[in-house]
Order: sequence, then structure tokens, then C-alpha cells
Amino acid sequence: MISSTSQQLGAIQGATVEELLGNLTVQIHSSVDDDLSPDAVGLKSSAELLIAAGDTQLARNILRSMIQSGLMVAWALRTLGNTLATEGKTGPARRCYQDSIAFEAGLESYRALASLEISLRNDAAAADALERASFLQGLAPPLRAELHKAAGNCWLRAQKSEKAETHYRKALMIDPTNDAVASNLGALYLQSGRIQEAVRAFEDALVVNPENSKAHAALASAFLAQGRKREAHDHFAQSLDQDLQQPTVIFQLVKCAYELKSYATAARLLGQYVNIAPVNANLLYSLGGLQFHLGRIDEAAATVAKILRIQPGHSGAGELQKLIQRYTQRALT
Repeated sequence: MISSTSQQLGAIQGATVEELLGNLTVQIHSSVDDDLSPDAVGLKSSAELLIAAGDTQLARNILRSMIQSGLMVAWALRTLGNTLATEGKTGPARRCYQDSIAFEAGLESYRALASLEISLRNDAAAADALERASFLQGLAPPLRAELHKAAGNCWLRAQKSEKAETHYRKALMIDPTNDAVASNLGALYLQSGRIQEAVRAFEDALVVNPENSKAHAALASAFLAQGRKREAHDHFAQSLDQDLQQPTVIFQLVKCAYELKSYATAARLLGQYVNIAPVNANLLYSLGGLQFHLGRIDEAAATVAKILRIQPGHSGAGELQKLIQRYTQRALT
């Protein structure tokens, strides 16, 4: 056999189907003569090369031959499922994955099945597959924790919060330093109205990773639910300092700024945001208002002028322009 994989792939791409089938027949008969059984490794290699070359139909012929011959059956079933899934044949693909698991329960088959179910938005079925995978023997602790996290995410999307919580807690028992899991657990509590527990979970996540922008934003939302607007404002700002491209968080920060009459941080971050976001008259109007409240009249006037160039009939900008003009006139008298 040719030792270089790239050379093998080139040979396959340049050969006719008849030649490939002929080579396969020679390979099988040769192996039978030598070992009284087909060469499973060689067949696996041929199938993989055909899949890489885009000839899934011929690859499936090899895979079915392997299954019928009892060669690497779990792998062949899973790989057959992968080829079917890529062509949108989800029902047959699911059956292949399930048969692979039934023949030999393996992590990759569980993962493939879960991935298929997630793509079909069958989150409960995906969670069930991941949950079963988490019971496999010999898994490294980080991998088992990741399976619990993924199962928790699927159960949460399936609106099974108790099952999701169970898996998040199992993941944290294995790895207490996983800030993503702690943050997900906090999101579950927040969604369930368990605000104080949500606050603790988000704070735990931030102890591990102070730069977790999602945890900062979610903690801010929890503080808002408790009426703690100053803390909410500060954590919205910290979230944006880590990841500016969060329009919903920008909106919440500006809202807090106006309610608290504390404008400087929001003006700074909104000013940065409008430079990277698509032009939006309402965002610019918010920025102009913040600049006006900070006494930065020239900047506010320039922002309003920009709004009116984009949207001449913007009523809020027109009113703000009048306020700026009155302020300027009083300053001159």
C-alpha cells in the first residue's frame, strides 16, 4: 500500500469507480488468502479516503461490507451515520448511531447522536445521549465534566431545569473552577426566579474568571431584579469593557445611567460602541443626551448634527438641538 495519505487520496481522486472496486476486491481477496479475513485497517483507510474525496456512495459500500463481515462494526456504523447526516438523511443516520451504541457503547457514537439531535432541536433526546455518555467507564475527569455541562445545557433548552441543575452541579463537583458551568447554573437560577442563588453562582464564576463578560452581564441583570441599580450599572460596564459588541448590554447600561444620573461611564462605552456598530440614529441620540448631561456641549451638538444628517425628522434629536441652543444662548448672556 502507498504510505503517504495524500498520495492515496490523489490516486483515489484520479481513479475510476471500476478501478477502485477492483482494488478493493484485490485487497479483500489478498487479505483472505493471508489471514482468512478481510483487512479491517485497510478497509477503514479506504473508506476514510473516499469520504475525504467526496465519494460517500462508494465509501458506504465499503462500510456496509465491513458491517456485514463483522469488521470494526461500531466504527463503521458511526461513520456510515456521519455520511448520511451530512446529506440530510437524519432518520437513517440516527438509526446508524443507535445501532453503533447498541453494538459497542462508545463516546464518539454518543456525541454523534447528540450532535444530530441538537441540529434537529431535539434537545431532550440530545441531553439523554450525553447523559448516558457521562456514565461510560474510564473517562478523564475534565471530559466527564464537559459531558455533564453539555447535558445540562440541553436539558435547560428543553426546559427541564431540575435535570439541568443536576448536571451542572455534577460538573462543578468534578471541576469547581469551571466558570462557564457556574455561569450557566446562575442563568438557570435567574430564569427560575431564584435571584439570590443566581447572584452567588455568578459571583463564583467571576472569582474564577474576573474577565467573564457574560457572567458580569448576567450578574448585573440579577442585581437589577433586586433593585440594586448601582451594582447593575457597574457590572454592565465591566461586561462591556471585556466585550463591547453586546447591544443589549449597551441598552441596559444607558438605561441605568439615566436612572442613576451617572453618565460618564455610559458615555465612554457608548461612544466606543457607535464607532464599531452600524449607524443607528437612536444610539446616537442616547449618546448626545449623555454628552449634554455631562456638559460636553460641543460634542453633543456634533452628535445631534450627525443624527439629523442621517434622519432629518428625528424628533428627539430636534428637541435636543433646541436644548443645546438654549444652553448656548444662556452661556453667552
